Amino acid sequence: MGKTKFSQQDLIKYPKCSVCEQIIDRKILTIIDGDCWRCNRPMKIASISSSNGQMVRGSSNISPADFTQDEIRISESKGVILKEHYSNTMQCYYIANTCQSCGTFIGEHYLFTEYIAPASWGNMHSECFDIGNNYNCDWCYLHIEENIDWKNLNQTETAKKMFIHLYELTKIKGETTLNNFATDILKVF
Repeated sequence: MGKTKFSQQDLIKYPKCSVCEQIIDRKILTIIDGDCWRCNRPMKIASISSSNGQMVRGSSNISPADFTQDEIRISESKGVILKEHYSNTMQCYYIANTCQSCGTFIGEHYLFTEYIAPASWGNMHSECFDIGNNYNCDWCYLHIEENIDWKNLNQTETAKKMFIHLYELTKIKGETTLNNFATDILKVF
């Protein structure tokens, strides 16, 4: 079976990653008008999904805990309150949708079951915004380590592209250790 051929129009509609050549999906920011689970006051809730139901960073929907700085900024510009909270369940701090009235946050599990799912069924008002595909290639993000042949890596243009991509992805996600590693490798090129 050969590779699928895309027309020029398809490539505009479905752009390809310059590193892995996978089709880059559009990301959709959904702002849900819900009520706080604690005080029942209105609040805006944000999540991100893909435009065609594919995975985004390894999940069908991502919460603010996995948003990039740009995605946080866009969500906040739409009236969503995002703050860092400590979760006793998860035993860690993460960014979460926060009620502006009482300050409580929506945990990871309840975000999907109490807000995303009902909104997707039409039981809550929500608004969707196409936030584009200019942040990163999700396939490369999830498979970056698999794509690097550590034994045979040499100073080729392909390897350089992979490390540039690794550098950009880790910078967006704020992963400083891996970002410093990519920076050190790129100094060699």
